[in-house]
Amino acid sequence: PWFEGWQVATLWAGPVVFGLLGLAVFIRYRLTSTAASRKRRRDLAEGQRLVEQAARKAARAPDEARTLLVAGLRKYLANRLGGTEGGLTPRDAARLLREKGIDADLSHILVGILDRTFNAQYDPSAASGQDLAEDARAARTALRRLQKFALVLVLVCGFSMAGHADEMRNRF
Repeated sequence: PWFEGWQVATLWAGPVVFGLLGLAVFIRYRLTSTAASRKRRRDLAEGQRLVEQAARKAARAPDEARTLLVAGLRKYLANRLGGTEGGLTPRDAARLLREKGIDADLSHILVGILDRTFNAQYDPSAASGQDLAEDARAARTALRRLQKFALVLVLVCGFSMAGHADEMRNRF
């Protein structure tokens, strides 16, 4: 049977509208997720930049370097691990690192630096015993290790998910 023109248009209207709505939802999702991921990458880079600035200013201006180091560590850890940047304490950082399965040695280094620097901001006696330049260099190295750890974790998860998908297909 041959359809009239209006019948063909009616039959095609549903799939076309569905496709256009799906495309609109996809574009909206990509725009919001892309903006969020751009902000996150920008914040990670800024956190690393603040830690490097702290390493450079440690000898000349220890108070400013201490503030930069805490801000950089907070910004990086909060954006890498999914915490809130403003109220990230050493205890919160330890919890986030543990929940994400980060290596205990790396966690201990980062939390130790954050704890010493955080406490030195409020206690002048703690600030006198802190080697700020060494802490800033260690923090920079630890953040690089954390970045490599995250990349390895993504690659391992990708391979494990592919193997799991193959198993699910066989079960089906």
